[in-house]
Amino acid sequence: MREDTDSIRRPPSAVAANHLRLLARRARATVRGIRRRRGRGPITSDYGPFEYRGGVLEVRALRPADGPSWSEACIANGDAIRPWWPTSSDWARDHDSVAFLAHKRDFERMAARGIAANFAVVTNGRLYGETTALLGEVGSTRAELVLWGDTRVGDKAPLLASSIIVVDHLFDGVGLHRLELYQSVDNRNPRGISTLFQFTLEGVARGYRLSGGELGDYRMLSLLRHEWPEARQKPLALLARLDPQLGAALATSAAAR
Repeated sequence: MREDTDSIRRPPSAVAANHLRLLARRARATVRGIRRRRGRGPITSDYGPFEYRGGVLEVRALRPADGPSWSEACIANGDAIRPWWPTSSDWARDHDSVAFLAHKRDFERMAARGIAANFAVVTNGRLYGETTALLGEVGSTRAELVLWGDTRVGDKAPLLASSIIVVDHLFDGVGLHRLELYQSVDNRNPRGISTLFQFTLEGVARGYRLSGGELGDYRMLSLLRHEWPEARQKPLALLARLDPQLGAALATSAAAR
């Protein structure tokens, strides 16, 4: 005789109690994160709008209206971004409107705990790229920097400016001591932000990240807080050549640092 499943179900009061305990644990974790971060700046912040020759640049948290341009840019730049989503089996599905909401919600939760900061780079109302700092644990003074920009856009000034803004924020606003970048050893000609921002090569992290279905080796590079004021001058000079208006805006902020 089949057992009556209703008789073994937990009463509503027990279910409610378990739910309340779960909420309480989450709240305590958030409070611990806030306490451990006390005395440091906010993990995220909004910057801009900045006017430049191509229009208007914003560096800020993701908003619901960014969904369509996020999905379109991610799908169009899949080859460049895919190494950072190594477990994705269906790229289009994993970057549709539903995936965007999950992506946005996940980073909001991590920001609330103080373990990640994600910045949307938005030009003229459309998402151009993202820059993310992954702290890994509450109270950490180091973060891994991950960034991507729309390769179809010829003007690189917005991504360069946003990178300077985010590094300024992480060192001066959040109070981090160290930033890290990882580059695949398969990249035989590594250039870009690591060279421009004068990151120092420290070695190779073996089997660090999935790439092409296999664990790949990655170069580990770092930039320390006390190195940034001098290192900042090179990207700032390049930005002034690419877009004098943006360069002047960030140079003004540098004078106030």
